[in-house]
Amino acid sequence: RLSDVIYLESTDSTNLEAKRRATEGAKDALLILADNQTAGRGRMGRSWFGNPLTSVTMSLLLRPEIPADKVSMITIIAALAVHGAIDFQTQVKWPNDIKVGEKKLCGILSESVFSGDQFCSVLGIGINVNETEFHYNISNIPTSLKNETGMDYEREDVVVKIINKFFGYYEILCRDGNLRNIMDEYNSICISGNINEFGELIMPDGQIKRSGEV
Repeated sequence: RLSDVIYLESTDSTNLEAKRRATEGAKDALLILADNQTAGRGRMGRSWFGNPLTSVTMSLLLRPEIPADKVSMITIIAALAVHGAIDFQTQVKWPNDIKVGEKKLCGILSESVFSGDQFCSVLGIGINVNETEFHYNISNIPTSLKNETGMDYEREDVVVKIINKFFGYYEILCRDGNLRNIMDEYNSICISGNINEFGELIMPDGQIKRSGEV
């Protein structure tokens, strides 16, 4: 399902690298992996810290057949893919954090870029795998696969499981153009509430939240 896989020992950000490749005409379904990021980013301009050789930092360059203003749906299916690839119970904080209780295991950042007149989506996933020490503040306590299970993980295995799960959901999204056949599964693990078929959060008063945090 991947057109190519690029491995980098170090880069500023796998998402930035994917954007550069997009402008150079890279094909759909390009996966970029890095052992180390010097300027990893999360949503809303936050930094993403991943320890070299112990975390997974990767980005997928996609050319989806969905409107550019609906790219946030890719974040939803990525969260489902990560949840499904992990062998213990996790939950999702809408739209992009994979949580174990109050602790954050994984962050997802979906961005848009135009290559000529063609829309591309860059999907970044950062997951703590074998870390035992972290940079964090009191409002964002991280955890890792190893911390939760006591086991060491092969990072390559984690990547393969996530990618396989992701493309199963991605095929449904591209076929349907929405999340109608996926949203119930997401809602069952979402701690923020329920989403609609476009991945937007339905607030208790019925209003629709399209971006930001809760």
